[in-house]
Parts: sequence; C-alpha cells; structure tokens
Amino acid sequence: VYQGSSSIISNSDKFEVFKYATKIQVNNHKENMNYFIYDMTGKNRYESVIKKTENAIDLVPLGLTSGTYFILLQGEKTSTSLKFIME
Repeated sequence: VYQGSSSIISNSDKFEVFKYATKIQVNNHKENMNYFIYDMTGKNRYESVIKKTENAIDLVPLGLTSGTYFILLQGEKTSTSLKFIME
C-alpha cells in the first residue's frame, strides 16, 4: 500500500481512493462500503454507504464548509482512510 498526494492505492487488489475536484473517487472496491466523514475535531459530519457498483462520492450536497476532513471507508475485507481538503 502506498500513499501519493491525496490518494491511497493497494497493489494487491488495485483498490484506489483519491479526491478529484469535488468528489472522492473509489475505484475497484469489491464490496459495499460504509463511509464516515470527520472534521479536524473528530466530529462525524456525514456517514453513508457506497455500493460496489458506484465509484464516486459527491461532496457538494453534503454541505461541508472549507477545511480539512478525513474519510474512513470500511468494508468486511477492506478499510482505509484519506485526508482531504474542501476549498
């Protein structure tokens, strides 16, 4: 597993998470995943599920203000987090 600028990639299954514009892109996940978005104070700002047939989480409708956030994605076989900035 390696982390680039705002992305995490697992070589074993090509699971990839990164921020692109106003979306969190989630590629090659093999299962439905719960996701949680936290602000810098640790407050849970939003939570939902991304289905294995979906590949992006649109951040615009979530009403997040400018700042730094973390997204935690959890499935039965995979778990990862990503720090991202809303401008």
